[in-house]
Amino acid sequence: WGGEIPGGADAYVREWAVAGELMGVPAPPRSEAELDARLRSFDDRLTGGPRVDDVVRFLRRPPLDSWLIPGYRALFAAVVDSLPQARLDLLGLEQTKLGPVPMPTSRAAALTLSVVGRALELSPR
Repeated sequence: WGGEIPGGADAYVREWAVAGELMGVPAPPRSEAELDARLRSFDDRLTGGPRVDDVVRFLRRPPLDSWLIPGYRALFAAVVDSLPQARLDLLGLEQTKLGPVPMPTSRAAALTLSVVGRALELSPR
């Protein structure tokens, strides 16, 4: 949401691999291609069901203070819109649309993140 990733996607994945190792992940992916391959390796094992439905229901409408809900919904919509159709189908979700027209959720999410960032900058330490 804030521009290019320093060092690119491979550097980002490589840096997070260290966190994976610290959490006991065996041989975490170290490049974007390795990460994509690892994620695709789960495709045939992903299933929906009542437990998944419960999680999606919670994530869609978490128990937040009312003043946080608009920003959360903007972020949730952007996340949903970033998912491939197969994942949306699995989770019982749809992209955000106004009639047949997809909504530009990434802008609302960017605005939300900007407001949160500003609030954090202004908060007492």
